[in-house]
Amino acid sequence: MAVAVMGVTETPAVGGEVAVPAGKITIDGRPLDKVILSHSTGIEAGRLDVKLHATQIENLWYISNLDFNVG
Repeated sequence: MAVAVMGVTETPAVGGEVAVPAGKITIDGRPLDKVILSHSTGIEAGRLDVKLHATQIENLWYISNLDFNVG
């Protein structure tokens, strides 16, 4: 099984919540939005809006939502 390395550029949190745009999330060094576009069938770069939301619960961060908008 292949293992991918994921990274996130530090993004300021407000009140224990943070929304990170796909361009600040990397998979094996490639921005997540570029990874999504490279596997799409016709989505244009300017029409893709992806954000990962995380929430802090007792000093740990959990993914709490994923916004995936095309349009």
